[in-house]
Parts: sequence; structure tokens; C-alpha cells
Amino acid sequence: MRTAPLEAAQQRLAELVAETVQARVLADDETGTASDERRGFERTGGVEAQLDGTTRTENGYAKVR
Repeated sequence: MRTAPLEAAQQRLAELVAETVQARVLADDETGTASDERRGFERTGGVEAQLDGTTRTENGYAKVR
């Protein structure tokens, strides 16, 4: 699960006085999408990405301190 790395990144960015944290999660990853939303991230849009030769949609999320 990506909870620990995301929380560590948020902590480090807060130390660096970052005002916004951005994340991307595959649109069809219901667990990842729900996790970001539970942590206060808001969906900002989506982009198409090439992963292993397959076009997939990634949802963008942002959280403002």
C-alpha cells in the first residue's frame, strides 16, 4: 500500500514549506482513488499516460495546506 510513502512525502514537503501536494493515481484504481480522497486530496483532472505500451488514464489530485 502506498500510504506510508505518501505520508512521508507530505511531511517532507511541509518541512520545505510547500503549499500544494499533487498526486496521480490510475483512474481504474478504486483503492488508490478512495485513499487520496480520504486524505483530503481533490481531483484536478485526468491525463492519458502510456504504461507498458497501453494507454491508461491517470487522475490528478491536489491538496493545499
